[in-house]
Parts: sequence; structure tokens; C-alpha cells
Amino acid sequence: MSTSLIIGQDLPGNQKLQVIDISSGYNTNKTLKLSDIAQSVEYIPLETKPDALISKVSQVALSNDHLFVLDEKVNKLFVFGRNGRYITTVGRFGKGPGEFQRLYHFEVNPDLNIIYLFDLGSHKILKYDYDGSYLGHTKQPLLGFWVSMINNKYFVYFYPDRSIKITKGFYKAIVTDLEGNIISKISEQPISKELKFKSPCSMQSSVFKLNNKAYYWEVTSDTIFFLSDDFKLIPSAVVNQGPNTFPKDKMYDGSFVIKKFSEYSTIIWMLQTNELLFGQGITRFRLASILYNKKTQACYNVANNMKLIENDFDYGPGFWPLGKFDDNTLYTSIDVIDIRDKLYHQDIKEGLRAKSRLTNLIRNKKELDNPIIMIVKLKDEK
Repeated sequence: MSTSLIIGQDLPGNQKLQVIDISSGYNTNKTLKLSDIAQSVEYIPLETKPDALISKVSQVALSNDHLFVLDEKVNKLFVFGRNGRYITTVGRFGKGPGEFQRLYHFEVNPDLNIIYLFDLGSHKILKYDYDGSYLGHTKQPLLGFWVSMINNKYFVYFYPDRSIKITKGFYKAIVTDLEGNIISKISEQPISKELKFKSPCSMQSSVFKLNNKAYYWEVTSDTIFFLSDDFKLIPSAVVNQGPNTFPKDKMYDGSFVIKKFSEYSTIIWMLQTNELLFGQGITRFRLASILYNKKTQACYNVANNMKLIENDFDYGPGFWPLGKFDDNTLYTSIDVIDIRDKLYHQDIKEGLRAKSRLTNLIRNKKELDNPIIMIVKLKDEK
């Protein structure tokens, strides 16, 4: 299989690209249970307060004593205790000191107990302590908004569009320190006859962290890249999506992509642990949620018929990760009404103890109360 253009250098030590073959997963009807990949499930109900009404959970971070929840829809970052008790809301809308226009991401630095809010409207990074006190701001580079914090020392910005032009190519990533000083600029190689590391679908890309490195994937591409310690983009794996893969000779034809995008298999969002790859995308006009085991090479279309991953721990709502706290801990958000619906349709044979756990979880809760954060601890790697 041919791969996209390597940027920066060859793979270290003649290392071979890993091949992730998800081609069989699009059509499988196999059932996957949560106990197949996880060892435990924890729930944190978020307290509902007039000052803390969550419309949709966009991102969550966890510290020893705090739970941070970003709601892009209402443009707010909420701080809860580890038990879900509401503490404060960070910052506010506006153009003054400590105010922001449009939040799209945040990072938490446990070494410094600092929250970093990324404002798309002003291209500022606003800093607060865990109590919500404003600590000042820095500027972020004008380079899109896929960002990741590495080693609690660097911010890495990715953008698939050709947003910053240089003499012999275009920047694909910029690395800054926590004060916004540019450390490195990673540029795309000049246009060549070979496949280019560039997607015409600049509206979508996926960034995730694994083993404290930043990974990057572009739609219509076939290669996952990671940022090395010396700030070079290195290919990590090639994803085989089978006969419905976007045609390589058309992936840089913008008009073709816009017209035919939904007809092919395309992963739009991706998250990885050391053993598992979770991907969401579209294939032949249908939504697909793919789970791939990198060790066994088994692949599942876990969202087939909207079953997701069956929760056999307590027979609650099906699971699909919204994000991860670390390489072994995933999370998602579920609504009270979803649990209530599950309890209503549960067969009594599924276990009184499990049913009691869910019943106690939503006792005295209203259907429109704040969601519940579901935390899934994966099985230890063997």
C-alpha cells in the first residue's frame, strides 16, 4: 500500500509503518460488550445549579480533586468537585480582561494548577487557577484550532488548511511554549508528483494524544502522523478502509471531494489507546463507528443498528467514548432520560443489583438535569 508523503525524515531505525485494517469492520454485525475491553465503570452525576446548566458536554478533564467540563454550545467552562458537586464557572463572555468570545478547547496543567482556555474569537489563551481567578493571557498563532498540550510544557497546533504561506510550502503545525513563544514550525513539503500531506476538506481533522505525544489525522488521508520529540511529523500507521477508500487520485480534487465525499469510507474523528482505535466516520452514505483492536486485529462496526458497545456491567446505556483522561481511562456523557429509558425497558433477569445501581444514580433527578459523566477504566495491557 502506498502511503502519504513523509514529512521531516524517514521512520527512526527503519521502523515499518503499522497497518490498521478496518475494511472488514464496516459490515460486521458482531456484538461487542463493554466487559470485553473494560475492567470497571464509574458514574459522576453533575450537580444542577442555576449558574451551571449544561447543554452539551464537549470536553472533560479530570484532576485529583476537580472535574472540568466544557460546553461549547453555551460557551462556558464549568468546574466541579471529583464527586460532581458544582464549584464555579471560569471566565465569561466579553472582550475585556479574563473574557472570551468563543471557546473551542481547554487544557489543564496539574503541575501548575492552571486552566488554559483557547478562544477562537480573539486567538487568545486565557489562564485561570482552579478557583476561576484570572491569571492573564497569551496569544496563540493564527493556525486553526486543533491543539494539544504535551508534557505540560508545549502547545501543538495543527491545521489542514493552507493557512500560513511560506516560500517553499505551508506550515502544517506550530509548537509554542506555554507563554505563546514559538519553538518550532513544521512545514509541508512543496507540491510534488507524489501524494501530499494535505486534505482539501479543511473543515475536519482529528488530533489525539497517545503516550504523551500528539497524533494527527486528516480526512481523505490514509496516514496517521505523530510529532516526534525533535518536532518532526512522523508517519505512525496506515489505515486501510477497503474498496470504499477515497480514491487517491481524487483526494486533492476539491470539487470531487465536495460532491462525492459521502459515497466513500472516511474516518472523520479518531481516538486511540495503546491497544484500541476508536473511529467515527461515514461509508456509503451511512454513519459508522469503528472499533479496532491493534493486537488481535479484530474490527467492529459498534454503532451498527445504534447498539454502540453494550454495557453489560450494569445494563445501562451503550458506551462510546467522547474522549479520554489518560491512555487507559475513557469517558462519555449520558443523560438522565437515557438511564430512565433503559431502566423502563430492562428485563428483570438482567440483575437486580445492576438495576438498583442505576436507580440510585438518578434518584431524585429530573430528566433535564445536568448529564452524568461515565468513566470507563480499560483492562490492563497484557
